[in-house]
Amino acid sequence: QPTKAPRGCPRVLLIGGPGSGAAALAAAMSQRFGAKLVNATELLQAAALSGGAAGLKAKPFLEAGVPEDVPDDVTLPMVLQRLEAEDVRTVGFVMVGCPNTAQQLAALKKKGVWFRHVIHLEQTQEEAKRAVCDTRFDPVDGSVYHPDGVWPEDLEVAARLVAHPHQQPAMFNRAYKKWLAAEPQLKKNLVADAEMIVEDATTPVGELV
Repeated sequence: QPTKAPRGCPRVLLIGGPGSGAAALAAAMSQRFGAKLVNATELLQAAALSGGAAGLKAKPFLEAGVPEDVPDDVTLPMVLQRLEAEDVRTVGFVMVGCPNTAQQLAALKKKGVWFRHVIHLEQTQEEAKRAVCDTRFDPVDGSVYHPDGVWPEDLEVAARLVAHPHQQPAMFNRAYKKWLAAEPQLKKNLVADAEMIVEDATTPVGELV
């Protein structure tokens, strides 16, 4: 689609496996650089809440904690519609959550979607598993804690923290295995058309921005 965005505006894609913090970094970057955040998972969640046909298809996967398994014929139209929106076309975008596979990337390319920069957040399997499986939630107020980051000083709060059912080791192992299978071809196809920037996923978001 023709764009009204200034030459050189952000067209950024973030990729990374489970626990990489790609969504948090994408949100921070979009604010810092004045671009629009295009988060595929958030688009799917909004559609599920709206109760439309696409949302109803996505809802079972979201409830199971596997948004990456939502069929491409549901995810891709939502992403394309958001990219074609006037606000995105005016200032550029920071995208995350799609494409997750070489097939999704090929489908986006066919529709004319391209990226100027791709940020790949790398980490070891042990680091990824700790980031995901050691996260805890406060069932009282919904606060999120992690031993490597923010942890409650109040012993009563610390004692009531629980793990989220979507962040159990079995769920992590499934997601990480799927990412390892898709990563090589996805990176190969992206680096052919965009500047690839590789970063350590364990670096604080503020430093990465």
